[in-house]
Amino acid sequence: MGAEHAAALAGLPGATITGFVSRKAARASAMAKRWGGRGYTTLRAGLRDAHPDAVFILTPTPTHLALVREAAAAGVAVLCEKPIARTRRDADALVTAVRRARVPYMTAQVLRWFPEYARLRDLARDGSLGTPAVARLSRTTGFPRGSGNWYPRGSGGPLLDLVIHDFDWLRWTFGPVDRVFARVAPHGRNPAQAHTLTLVRHRSGLIAHVEGAWGHGLPFRATAELAGSKGLAEFDSARFHSVEVRVAGARPGLPSVAVPDSALVDSPYRRQDAHFLECVRTGAAPAVSPEDAVAALDLSLAAIRSARTGQAVRP
Repeated sequence: MGAEHAAALAGLPGATITGFVSRKAARASAMAKRWGGRGYTTLRAGLRDAHPDAVFILTPTPTHLALVREAAAAGVAVLCEKPIARTRRDADALVTAVRRARVPYMTAQVLRWFPEYARLRDLARDGSLGTPAVARLSRTTGFPRGSGNWYPRGSGGPLLDLVIHDFDWLRWTFGPVDRVFARVAPHGRNPAQAHTLTLVRHRSGLIAHVEGAWGHGLPFRATAELAGSKGLAEFDSARFHSVEVRVAGARPGLPSVAVPDSALVDSPYRRQDAHFLECVRTGAAPAVSPEDAVAALDLSLAAIRSARTGQAVRP
C-alpha cells in the first residue's frame, strides 16, 4: 500500500513526498530513492526531520492506533488505511486522539472513489432504477501476504479486512443497517483463509448479500448488482470496467437496452489522496468521517460475531 499511495501522490500538483518509514531501513531507503524524500526506521524520526503536513499510515491494522496517536500528537494530518482499527475499543481511542489534537483525519475507504461504485450509488439514489430492493456484492481474491505474516492473526479475516469495503459502500449508499447474518467456510487450517457470506438488512428495507473470500487461486474479482423496481445495474471487474444498466422498454414487449457507462480516467487512490490533501489545505471535512469508519468496522465486527454464534446480530 505504500507503493500504491506513493504512485498516487507523486503526480499530484503541490504534493511533495518527504519520506518513508519502515522497520527495514533498506526498504525505506529504496522507496525514498524511487519516489523522493528520505528513509526512516521510526515515525518519530520522520516527524522530527521531515516536518510533514500529513502522514499516511499504511501499516498492519493492529499498529494503527499507536501510529495515528503519535502523528496526531505532533499536530500532523493523518490518512490511515482501512480498517480504522482491529477492535472497537482501539477505534474509539483513535477517534478520541484525532479529535483532541484537532487534526484532519480520514480512513482510506477507497471504494468510494472507484467510479463504478460511485455510479452505482448515483443510480441507487437518483431514481434511475426505481426503489432499490436487493444488492449483491462480491469481493474474492487470493490470500494476502504481509510483513511478518500478520494477516492470519491480526487482520480479523476477510469479514473485517476485505469486505469492509463493501460494508462501507452499503452504509454510504443505503443508510443505517438493522442487522447482519453471516456464515464462514474455512479453506484450511488458516482461520483467515475463508469464504464468507453476509446478509445485511438495512433499516430502509433493502437487503444486501455480501460475499468475500481469501485463499482461492483465481485472480482478484469484484462484482456488484443492484436491483430496483424499474431495472437492474451490474458491474463485474472480470468482464468489463463499466456499470451496465438494463431498463425495461417504454412500451410492453420491447427488449431491454444495455447502456454501458464508464468513467475510468484516473486512479481511485489518486482521487482519494487528492481529496484528502485538499481537505488538509482548505480545512474542509474529509468525505469519510471518523464516525463513518467506525460504523463500517461495527458492521464487520457484527458479521464476525454472527458467524461465531449462528445468530443475526445488530451492529
